[in-house]
Amino acid sequence: MGSGTRSRNGCWTCRLRRKKCDERRPFCSICEGLGITCAAYGPRPEWMDGAEKEKEAAINTRREIKIASRRDLRDTSRDSSGPAGTTPREASPLSGQTPGPGANSIEHHPENQLPSVISPAPPKPPPPATSVPGNATDYILPRTIKEREACLLMFYLDYVFPRQFKMHSPSIADGGRGWLLSLFLRTPPLYHVTLALSAHCLDNLNHPDGGDEYKTISLEELDLALQHMQQYIHGFISREDSLSLEENIKVCGCILQMIAFECFKGGTDQWRLHLDAASKIIPVIIEVLLSQPTSKVSPYVTSTPPATELESVSATDGAAMEFIAGVFIWFEIIGSITTGARPCLESYHEALLGGVRPVVDIQKIMGIEAWVIILIGKIASLDHWKRDSQRSRGLSMMSLASKAAEIERDLESGLARLGLSPTSGESAKTCNGRSDGISLANLAPHSRYVSQIYILAALIYLHVVVSGPVPEVPEVRSNVLRACESLKALPNPQLVRSLYWPILVTGSMAMPHEEPFFRDLISTSGITRSTPGIGWHVLTILERCWSSRGASLPRGDQGYWTTMMSHVNLELLVY
Repeated sequence: MGSGTRSRNGCWTCRLRRKKCDERRPFCSICEGLGITCAAYGPRPEWMDGAEKEKEAAINTRREIKIASRRDLRDTSRDSSGPAGTTPREASPLSGQTPGPGANSIEHHPENQLPSVISPAPPKPPPPATSVPGNATDYILPRTIKEREACLLMFYLDYVFPRQFKMHSPSIADGGRGWLLSLFLRTPPLYHVTLALSAHCLDNLNHPDGGDEYKTISLEELDLALQHMQQYIHGFISREDSLSLEENIKVCGCILQMIAFECFKGGTDQWRLHLDAASKIIPVIIEVLLSQPTSKVSPYVTSTPPATELESVSATDGAAMEFIAGVFIWFEIIGSITTGARPCLESYHEALLGGVRPVVDIQKIMGIEAWVIILIGKIASLDHWKRDSQRSRGLSMMSLASKAAEIERDLESGLARLGLSPTSGESAKTCNGRSDGISLANLAPHSRYVSQIYILAALIYLHVVVSGPVPEVPEVRSNVLRACESLKALPNPQLVRSLYWPILVTGSMAMPHEEPFFRDLISTSGITRSTPGIGWHVLTILERCWSSRGASLPRGDQGYWTTMMSHVNLELLVY
């Protein structure tokens, strides 16, 4: 190929930029040198359409070059102002290059100050899976993780992940969170999104008032990393052949991170698309889990060979599948309450979560006892059945009351088994967390309190399904009172961040004199407009529920939290 002549067989990014490509495989060094995404050499991407999509792709590529240039300038400035011997920016984890000498040098930071890792933004995201590599070895991370990436990764594992899944309590015998680290290191798009999210969270902590250039850059890089992950997911889902079990785990892990990130930033719409995509592939993982032997192998034991193909799932993959399946089932139940749909995974609830030794111990994942989640799923199905019957004008009130009575008996008997009185909690005046939204408290030991309040909220939801969203209905009123007493007795105010759904359900049915209690409940837990997550949105919906009372709305819509979500355009995944 002569100098200055563009190749007809170059990567799609170079063709988009109308630049000469060196055609190195699997990704060209031109793109790598610029720090931008190489779209590789597969079939023509759908965005190369000679029209609007191609123009948009060109704009995004120029944006990538700009961000990479600013990052390089920032790193160069950092290197030049640092001590002698500071090494230049290390190679990308996917470049295949070896970090130079000094890559393992330790940065020192003043005590009680967050390291600015940190401030150089995370490495550039991996190339998008517009065409998924045929060989997994073409798309792996190196054995050595750079120091800055290690800091970001550990910040995510120690602080961000516990904030996303506040009640998750893996035991040491089950391998702790080793499965999560393993999944990150095997799935480059997930790895890079995690680094970008971690860097953005650190920037928010270091510069909570905004206006900082690093904060803007980290957000742009996070957006790009998320775009690349979406392309990676699409590359797998659009394949005609079936995915391997490992590919299913990776894709579901990516989708789960997309949903968790959407909720973490208080998003209100994209989670539905991601959840719908997951529902098409999660049954494969569930079926594998149900086919496994009931006795689990420790992740620390590697010498026992599998007896059959079905038993060949590693302990690490097994732990990943259990977490993914458990979270998706809970997300789907809560999502169906918001949308009014029927949980499509309902047929798996009992088999996966029920029994003395459940296949998935969801209490360790979400902090709620399994039978409570199963019954909330049944109420969501009953809600859907009622709406469907009303549309067809075939609703039997006797049948509705009978189904509801059975669920109510199960909830009340389970509540009695918990043996917690509404005032059995310790004082909730001390806060073991931080006002910046990253809680340092271990909330898992309080899971019984969480289950109790979820049960009471489920009873309120059940009676709303039967009688409508009318706070004066005796069954609704009595359970609102019980739930308020339990919320007042919380042993740690940070538990509020694990109780958004019960607070939304209970608060929406509160009487006017109880409204200040719910405002104080959210404010005393440290939740503000800038706090990560959906806490502030929950209060916004409650305020709309309360203000709608007496408004010119149908009686069945006044104060109903799902209706108010639509009115304020905040359709939340409230977990």
